[in-house]
Amino acid sequence: MYYAHLLSEIVFVMGLPGAGKSTWVSHNLKGFGIIDPDRIKRRHPLYNPHRPQLIHRWSKDIAARLYLNVLHMRVGRWVVVGIGSDADEMIFNMQAAQAAGFATRLVYVKCTLEKALARNGQRARQLPAELVAAKAARLDGSFNLTALYANFVNEVDNNVDLARYKQFVPAPYKQRAN
Repeated sequence: MYYAHLLSEIVFVMGLPGAGKSTWVSHNLKGFGIIDPDRIKRRHPLYNPHRPQLIHRWSKDIAARLYLNVLHMRVGRWVVVGIGSDADEMIFNMQAAQAAGFATRLVYVKCTLEKALARNGQRARQLPAELVAAKAARLDGSFNLTALYANFVNEVDNNVDLARYKQFVPAPYKQRAN
């Protein structure tokens, strides 16, 4: 299990849709406040899990406002969940967190494109395969650049088929400090 060693920390969790970000967070970051546009989407009265992109901008705006509120509080343990393919946005948010006094951790929940597409096809909230593939093409580069700005970095290999297990199996991860 992952334990925070700091009073004020923001963990940025990135990975493909279907990589297992939310599952990893729920098992490893208990007690953290969560800012996740996908969780926010489910609260919209017009939410359709087969077409989540219709309210994506709305949920991203709400998440951005929540994030600003966290920065103004300057305390707490928080996790921000997203795909992370936009390195500029990730770096900006990470630097803003550090300027507000937070330690930052970047967690990359990795899985193959094939595994992500298979998982995406098995869940109610599906994204178009073309969108997932486009995000995959940019994700490693975004991670490599964003990792330079984080205080701590973890890579989680989440290619295991969780459906085969009756309980959560922790994914192996590599950790490095910047």
